[in-house]
Amino acid sequence: MEFIETFPYVIKYKKGKDNVVADALSRRFALISTMEAKVLGFEHIKDLYKDDPDFAESYKECGTGSHGKFYIHEGFLFRERRLCIPQGSLRELIIREAHGGGLMGHFGVDKTLAVVKEHFYWPHIKRTVEAHCARCITCKKAKSRVQPHGELFFREIVRLHGVPRTIVSDRDTKFLSHFWRTLWRKLGTKLLFSTTCHPQTDGQTEVVNRTLSTLLRTTLGKNLKTWVECLPFIEFAYNRAVHSATKKTPFEVVYGFNPLTPLEQTPLPPAEMTNLNGASKAEFIRKLHQKVAENWRRGPAVRDSCQQGKKGGDLSTRRLGVATPTAERFPT
Repeated sequence: MEFIETFPYVIKYKKGKDNVVADALSRRFALISTMEAKVLGFEHIKDLYKDDPDFAESYKECGTGSHGKFYIHEGFLFRERRLCIPQGSLRELIIREAHGGGLMGHFGVDKTLAVVKEHFYWPHIKRTVEAHCARCITCKKAKSRVQPHGELFFREIVRLHGVPRTIVSDRDTKFLSHFWRTLWRKLGTKLLFSTTCHPQTDGQTEVVNRTLSTLLRTTLGKNLKTWVECLPFIEFAYNRAVHSATKKTPFEVVYGFNPLTPLEQTPLPPAEMTNLNGASKAEFIRKLHQKVAENWRRGPAVRDSCQQGKKGGDLSTRRLGVATPTAERFPT
């Protein structure tokens, strides 16, 4: 700066588009992107074989000819056409390129291992790939944290209701997996799968899903983006409503009482379940379950009674217990 001050000069502003001969010093430094290109070299590993703990013996035996699956070609040790990589940083570089290289996609252990094993070999190669994928920062930041279905089931179902006797599900791969089958076999739960392409097997679930879909549509209206936030309220509303088959709410069947809603916040006489006597509470729940079972068994009987007086046959009005069609409803 002292040298520049020896010259007389005047600083004037000039637009950037007019300053076509501006040098680098007059421009603002901004790093747009960087790209690193590394060419893996393998010449140095020729001198590492003889002292390597994994391949020293095989390299020595192959000096006089092939040794089992190992052989030497142009100074490199191969195992079934796969280059043997001695211990060192080269293994990590190979896995890093196979896992997160420019043409790779940060896939999981299996896909990364398949890429590495196409051309390279060293003992416990899978263990090395697993360790690299487990500490990959990019994968931890980018990939979603999807909970395993087993952990999710225990957290949301078993924690609240205990271990089920049976589980009815479709034939999704997660329900047909060895882990899922082994888990419930050891817990004594029987797995029931629906027939392929026949969802009628799980008819109860289909009815519940249809009811929940209707509740969502009536609750959301046009604001469809908040449907996930409304699920807890929809679940509570369904469990608080009386079921047509049991004549009770799901809350009553499971817990023996209905939880309070804003409607019940007004002063009311104490309900039966406010009794703290454990014996009377257990007796009340037992009677409640008996009543639910009776209502459930009464369903087919009520349906059969409605069919009395009606005989099967052709579709004539004389053979069916219906009124004669009117001219207004069935014009000729």
